[in-house]
Amino acid sequence: MHVELPTSSEGLVVLRNRATGEYVELEPAHGGAVRQIALLDHSSSPPTLLPLLQNGPGLRLTFGGQRQPSHTRMHQIPWPNRVRDGKYKLADGRSYEGLPINEPFPRHTSLHGLLYDRPMTTASYEDAAGDSTASVTFVHHLDGSDAGYPFKVKVELTYRLISAPGKQTRMECVQRGHGGGSVSTGWHPYIRLPAKSIDTLRMTMEAGETYIVDEQMIPVGSESWPGMDDDLLAGKKFDSGFRFAELSQESGGIHRTLLCDREARVTLVLWQDRSFPCFQIYTPDTRDSIALEPMSHATNGFNTNDYSLLQPGASTPGFKGTYGVYLQ
Repeated sequence: MHVELPTSSEGLVVLRNRATGEYVELEPAHGGAVRQIALLDHSSSPPTLLPLLQNGPGLRLTFGGQRQPSHTRMHQIPWPNRVRDGKYKLADGRSYEGLPINEPFPRHTSLHGLLYDRPMTTASYEDAAGDSTASVTFVHHLDGSDAGYPFKVKVELTYRLISAPGKQTRMECVQRGHGGGSVSTGWHPYIRLPAKSIDTLRMTMEAGETYIVDEQMIPVGSESWPGMDDDLLAGKKFDSGFRFAELSQESGGIHRTLLCDREARVTLVLWQDRSFPCFQIYTPDTRDSIALEPMSHATNGFNTNDYSLLQPGASTPGFKGTYGVYLQ
C-alpha cells in the first residue's frame, strides 16, 4: 500500500495498492472530495480494474432553466442536502439566517453545506511497507465567519484503502467533527457500473420509511417504505430521502445498499454505520449513473432539531461516522 502526495496545491492525494493497481483519488483542495475509486472486479477473468464514480467536471443539473453544479463526489458538511430558505432555528431558540442560497427559486434552498469548495490540509498519512492499509487524514477549520453559520468547528476526514487476505478491497471514510455548533454530514457520489444505463441495474436497500416533501423538496412528514415492485431500476426515477429500518443483530451495526449489474456479474455495496441512518437517492436524466448519498441527518435537519450539537472544547469528537464501498 502507498500514499501519493500532491506536488501542487491543486494536486491529488492517491491511496494505491501497488500489487493490484486499486486506488482512491482524493481532492484536498476541494473539501477532500473523492475523485475516483477503482477496485478489482473479481467476477471477470482475469480480474479487471473497475472505476466506480461518474466524476466528470461537466456533470451538472438543470433546474429552473439554470445549469447548477451537481456537487458530485463532494462531502456535504456541515449539513447534507437542503436547508429551507437558508434559515434555521435551534432547539434552544436561537435563530440564524443568511446561509448561501445556491438552489434557485422556486426551491430557494441552501444546498450541500460549506465544505465542497474549501481547501483541506493533509494532517497525517500512513503507508507502512507491506501493510494492508493506506490512509490519509484531511483537516479543515470552519472559523465562524460564514454567513448564517457562526460556529467554529474542526472537520476531519480520514480515508482508508484496505486490502485483507481472502476479502475484497474496500474504501472507507471516517468523518469527525468537534468544536461548537450544529453539524450534520453526508457524501454525494454518483455511482456507475459497467452497464451503459442504470435501467439494467438492480438495487436493494433496507429503508424503513421515506420522506414526504413539499415543492421545495423539504420533508414535511414520512411514511413506511413499501419497497419497489421489483429491484430493477428501469423506468424508475428518484429524488428521494429515506431513513433505514432498525438494524438487526446480524447486521453488525451496518446499513447496506446493493447495486447489481447482473450482465457484468458485479455488485457494489455501499455501507454506512449507525451514525448515518439516512440516505438520499437521485437518478439524473442521463441515466448513466445514480447518486447514492449516506447522510447523518435528514434534509433540513437544522430546522427539525435533527442534528448533532457539538460542544466547544470537547476532548473527544462530537460526531463520528463511517461509510465505505466494496465490490462483491
